[in-house]
Formats: sequence, structure tokens, C-alpha cells
Amino acid sequence: MIFSNTINVVATKFTLLYKIILCIFITLLIFTGIGVATIMPTLHNMMHEINHLHLIKSTLNYVSGLLHGVGADPDVTGYITFQQLLDKFHIAGGIVYDYSTQVTISFVVIVLLFYLFCLSVSIQRYTTTSVVHTFMSCNGVDGFASNLFRNLRKSVVFGLACTSFSILYYLITLGISVGLGILISKANGYLGVLATYLFIMLSLSSKRALFATWLPNAVVKDMRVMEAFKKSMRDLPKTFWENWGDFIFFYFVFTVIGVTSIILTLGLATIIITALGLLFLQVYELVFYYHRNKLKFYVDNQRVIDPTKEYKDAVIEDEAL
Repeated sequence: MIFSNTINVVATKFTLLYKIILCIFITLLIFTGIGVATIMPTLHNMMHEINHLHLIKSTLNYVSGLLHGVGADPDVTGYITFQQLLDKFHIAGGIVYDYSTQVTISFVVIVLLFYLFCLSVSIQRYTTTSVVHTFMSCNGVDGFASNLFRNLRKSVVFGLACTSFSILYYLITLGISVGLGILISKANGYLGVLATYLFIMLSLSSKRALFATWLPNAVVKDMRVMEAFKKSMRDLPKTFWENWGDFIFFYFVFTVIGVTSIILTLGLATIIITALGLLFLQVYELVFYYHRNKLKFYVDNQRVIDPTKEYKDAVIEDEAL
């Protein structure tokens, strides 16, 4: 019932998807522009020297030779040998080392911009949750931009806490999953890939289930961010297992949808799928919270769900309130 109600609310507030896409696109454009403007002048000379090595062209040439059965035969003209390709990459490594200071500065800039982009997404998560809560609680309408500025301080606090922890969590997850995949792939390569994928899905689902009530506590109960976090931790033994399976199913479905759409659209659908996933997750967390706390909520402009009742009796017409 939680999933069906989530779908209904998402359908009703579907216009939020366009606003989320716009926010992601604008912030991505801004940070990419800052990154290019900052990094390119710094690394211009290094990239100029590396470009003279024609690494991509040489790699494609070598692969083409392998596909034509040439292998690494130095006597066959027209194709680069493996040793020649290796020498080019060795020279490129030397060039990068010579510009180590500029590379370090560029790396720091990239990390900072990536963090700021993730922070902007977390801030947008708070705004989305608040706008959806206004609708679900009283069928009210709250502007996305006005809500963003009105709750900016609180959303920034949430964003800083959530982003810092999430990046650390994802790095640990990535390290363990890659290590697990390499270990298992020694026995079977396909099994190693599968194990890596399954571990990442379980890890992402676990993280979402751990903090499923954090943002709803902050928005619905109007708690301070850290107070809402402590409340979600106290409720964790009761809430984790109630939604963990749902998150596993959700991540699996969106992985399939995401990969399929990205392949079919050559990556053009990435922002759309990401925005849809963010909207669905935030609505799900709110619906789960309303159900768990037995709070009535709107799924559209006419129907109200009463979680204290079962099935058909849970749907109430607005006029009956």
C-alpha cells in the first residue's frame, strides 16, 4: 500500500520533477563551468604535451591490430605494438609527474566542486520533502523556489551533515565492493561482477533505510536537523526492517530502468532518471512516515488516506473530512 500511495503522490506532484531537473541541470552547468574555467588554464600546457602523444588514437590503433589478428608483431607495419603503447603511457605519466603541483590543485578543485554539487542535491532533497509535505498534510501548494529560500538555513545544515556522511559511506562501500569483486573474480569473473553489484545494492538500501525517517522528522515535526537525526536513530530498531526490503526492490528496479534508458538515449536520460529517483525516494520516505505515525494524508486533490484503516476503508473522500 505504501508503494501504491507513493506512486499516486508522485503522479499528483509530477511537476516537481521538472523543477528538480532544472535545479540539477543549473547547478551541474555552474560547477562544470567553474571547473573548466579553473582547471583548463592550470593544466593547459600539460594537456598540450600529452595530446602530442595521441594516446587515444594509439590505443585504438593497437586494439584494431589485435582485432585483425596482428597482435604485437613489430614487423607488421600500420599497427602499434604493445611495448610502443606502453612507452607512450610511461611518457604521459612522466609529464603528469612534472606538473604534479598543478595536478594536485586541480584535483582539490574537482573534489571541492563535487562536494558542493552533492551539497546542492541534498539541499534540494529538503526542499522537495517540504513541498510534498505541504500537499500531503493539507492539500496545500508551496512554491519550490520560495520554500528553498524560506528553509535555506535548515536545508543547508541538513545538506552539510548528509553530504559529508554520504560521501564517506559511498567511499567505504566502493572500496569494499571493489575488493570483494576482485577477490571473487579470481574464482569466477562473472560471479565477481555480480557480487560487487549485489553488495552495492544492499549497501545503498541499508543507508537509505538507516536514515529513512531523518528528513521526515525534520520537516513534518519541524525539528532541528540534529534533533531529527537523534529521533530517527532512536526509532531505528523499529523502522529499519520495515522499509529495507522496499529500498532493495526500488534500487534494483531503477538500476534496470536507468541502465536501459541510458543505453537507448546514449546517456541523455541520466538527469531525468536521477531526478525521478530522487523524487520517488523522498515521496516514499514521507508516505512511509505518515503510515507509520498513523497520519492522514492526501494522495491527490480529492482522496485522503487514513493509515489506521485497511484497504478500501483507508480511502476517504475530501468532503467526508
